[in-house]
Amino acid sequence: FGPVLAVYAGKGQSRRGQAFIAFREASNAALAMKTLNGFPFLDKPLRVAFARTKSDVVARADGTFKPRRRGAKNGQAPKPKRRVTVNVPKAAEGEEAEEVEMSDAD
Repeated sequence: FGPVLAVYAGKGQSRRGQAFIAFREASNAALAMKTLNGFPFLDKPLRVAFARTKSDVVARADGTFKPRRRGAKNGQAPKPKRRVTVNVPKAAEGEEAEEVEMSDAD
């Protein structure tokens, strides 16, 4: 269909069966999508769609790449970790309480 800039196929269980292919030209991607959508592959029809956002590889190729903060999604900065003071058994004996970091994912 045309020159391919990158192929990404995640290895995790949640990414199983998904792949992202970046073509140099949008017209090549449109032709691939038109040709391969519904194509039988391993007894199932392929479902092909354009990406929701421009990939970093394509943005670098056309000069519009802007670095993002690691972990940022949808243009938002990641949530900072919050500090919480926890009373542990040592504190009951008159020693100082420990300060630990917690994230919302915990």
